[in-house]
This record gives sequence, C-alpha cells and structure tokens, in this order.
Amino acid sequence: TPYFSEGWALYAERVMRERGFFTDPLQELQHLEATLFRAARIVVDTSLHLGDMDFEQGVAFMMEKTPLPEPTARAEVGRYCWWPTQASAYLTGCLEILRIRERYLAESGVGDIPPAEVDVAIMREFHDRLAASGRLPLGLAERAVMGDPA
Repeated sequence: TPYFSEGWALYAERVMRERGFFTDPLQELQHLEATLFRAARIVVDTSLHLGDMDFEQGVAFMMEKTPLPEPTARAEVGRYCWWPTQASAYLTGCLEILRIRERYLAESGVGDIPPAEVDVAIMREFHDRLAASGRLPLGLAERAVMGDPA
C-alpha cells in the first residue's frame, strides 16, 4: 500500500537522522522542513476531500505553511485532488511504522532506550520483519512483525 511504501521512505529518512547521518545543522533543518511539508499535505488532502477547503484555500495553505512558490503549490494541490490520500501516506505511514516500532521495541525489552541507542541487531530484526511483510497494509504488517495470530 502507499502507506507502507511512502511511509517506509520517510521512516528511512528519520532513522538516518536518529543514527547521526545528518551531521550538518542545515541537514537537520531541511529534514524538519520536509516533515512540516508532509504534515501540511495531510491537512490539505484531507480537508479537500471532506469539503472543508477548496482548491484556492489549499494553495494558500501550502504557500503559508511551506516554502512552496505558487506554481508548485498549485501543482501539489492539483495532485491531491487527482490522487486522494497518496500524498498523505508519507507521514501517516511513517507515524504508523514508528508506532509499530515502539511496540516491537517495548516487547523486545528495550522500550525504555531511545531508538538511536538500541542495538543495531535489534533494529535490523525489526526492519527485516517489517520488510518481509511484503508491503501489506500496516495493520497486517504489524501482525506479521509481532507474530500476532490472524
């Protein structure tokens, strides 16, 4: 599902940050800015399809909350109209993967350790289990990761 694949992509960025791959404060800032952009996508995508926001309001919101110039904001909002929930899937999927990871780490006995300090072998096991689920919807992927019965 897009929530798995797009969420996985954003989750991978987060893990890189957690593990210290962003060594320049500008990289940290860019990562946070990209996360805010993805959060704005959720607001606009959802609001458009609930009828709480029209196209022009969506463009204005994206320009106010993100560094997008107007032509890019228009293209983004058009995309949300054309492909509902896909753009929202990045952050929504990432947050769900983080929730599954938190549960996995807690049940592995290391839930009280910050993720950046968890042994690499434990994190690899989580990632291997999640990847082996084969892009299932995240609720089913969680069952596969945790070994929960169907």
